Amino acid sequence: MNGNTMLTVQEAAAILGYHPDHVRRLLRKGAIEGDLVGGRVWMVAKAEVERVRQLQDASGRFHHGKTSTYPGG
Repeated sequence: MNGNTMLTVQEAAAILGYHPDHVRRLLRKGAIEGDLVGGRVWMVAKAEVERVRQLQDASGRFHHGKTSTYPGG
């Protein structure tokens, strides 16, 4: 991702105030852009984490405009 500093899911989650599992869900849905390295490990550009931080509302929720395809989720 453009030579930008890359963060682990755990680092991104700590910055965003989310659980790492939630960040992984957002990555799988495409709401957050990231790279799947070796088919197992997600890496997220620091600029992407900052973009998400700017879109969080006062409650810390990220309004990404994507809707779930799963019932109840």
